[in-house]
Amino acid sequence: RSLKGVPKGTKVMLQAVEGGGADKYVPLRMDELTIDVKVVANLAVTTISMNFHNDLNRVLEGRLNFPLGEGQTVSRFAMTVNGKLREGVVVEKAKGRQVFETIVRRGIDPGLLEWTKGNVFKARVYPIPAKGDKKIVIAYEQELKDAGKGFLYSLPLHFKAKVDRFHLRAEVFKQEVVPDLGSNELANLRFEKWNESFLAETKRENYLPNQSLAFLLPKQADRQRIFVEEQGGKTYFYLTANPKVIRKPKTLPKKIGLIWDASASARNRDLEKELAVLGAYFSKIGNLTVTLVVFRNEVEKAREFIIRKGDWNKLAKTLKELPLDGATQLGALDLEKYACDEFILSTDGVSNFGNSELAHGKAPVYALNSSPVAEHAYLRYLSQATSGAYLNLNNLTKEEALAKLASVPYSFLGLRQDGESVSETYPRTAVPVDGSFSLAGMLKGKGAEITLEFGLGGKVLYSEKVTLDHKAHVSDSG
Repeated sequence: RSLKGVPKGTKVMLQAVEGGGADKYVPLRMDELTIDVKVVANLAVTTISMNFHNDLNRVLEGRLNFPLGEGQTVSRFAMTVNGKLREGVVVEKAKGRQVFETIVRRGIDPGLLEWTKGNVFKARVYPIPAKGDKKIVIAYEQELKDAGKGFLYSLPLHFKAKVDRFHLRAEVFKQEVVPDLGSNELANLRFEKWNESFLAETKRENYLPNQSLAFLLPKQADRQRIFVEEQGGKTYFYLTANPKVIRKPKTLPKKIGLIWDASASARNRDLEKELAVLGAYFSKIGNLTVTLVVFRNEVEKAREFIIRKGDWNKLAKTLKELPLDGATQLGALDLEKYACDEFILSTDGVSNFGNSELAHGKAPVYALNSSPVAEHAYLRYLSQATSGAYLNLNNLTKEEALAKLASVPYSFLGLRQDGESVSETYPRTAVPVDGSFSLAGMLKGKGAEITLEFGLGGKVLYSEKVTLDHKAHVSDSG
């Protein structure tokens, strides 16, 4: 057995800045790595604790790169300050930099974690004492991907050097069926029943953490799972459901605008996979016209290609021969200039020059990305705002991507209720639904009954009732 859909690994690295002229970066030795995973329903929190040791006789400044995938958000940042672990707080970027520099001038050791483009978090760490240690803790949250038979959790580990001590602990709360480890790379890892949960744990010494952790949480029929929690006098709820998904083939376009990012960052994309998806889509349509718009920091003159019976070799050859260089400026694009039925935007969405948001009209935009470092949130927003779809090829097969391209997006349209017992719900607007669906919000009074509505093109095709009870901390319902 194997667990499909496990994304490629990203690298976590703390580099020390050596003195002497231009900055020179050298990897700092990690001697202890602790990973703690907690899963409730389809929500997971991963906490990574790293202890770095400075073997040199001088103080160092460190820089940590921590890239995250689609839908992953940092929820905690802590670091040892004067020998004690201190928790970070969220502030505006400009203020954070100002406070950091002020504290450095006082001779105190601060830490600054910045959220940068491409969903990459970067931390400046100073000082790392001579012959001493610096501990950093980062936690991130995510909603697990619906892999069909269950929710998939994956943690790719691609560290380059051994650590003295390695500890991994994964706990799945209120789970009735044992999580499926499939062909998991971590040998001898097993989930055991523990109270009302399942727990898997391993400890190693002198260990190279370069194997991935992945497991599947099998769905339990079509039951809803409802979690209610009281904090600070307020009641919050979180629910997951498996609504009926209705697929409807869309009217295939006759004219497509292919907006192709040929900047230097395209070297990090899996262009072969992108071309395979495009080839399958054009083959399905058969006869069409493609307006090719190549852009970097500026937009090139559009070129038209006529495709007959799915033969797009000339266009594919043109794309393969494009030089990949220069900066990226999405803001240079105005899609309303091109008369097309729909657009396919091939890019990682990371602008590093000029304006970062393109202008679009009413035509659907299908954002196609194959880079692990990308502006997932913006590409998803752009697609949803135009009734298109975000195709993250790190998580989709060619067949799954083709299905999204060729069908009308099925969406959560909203909820109905009598009165105002439920408020502050998320999501509030229409969002695509491929399998499972999650909703969070606040609950007033003793309980409420709400109706979730799903459909196509704004028309409700399926609805599902949910009963919320503030007395039930965790409940399953049919």
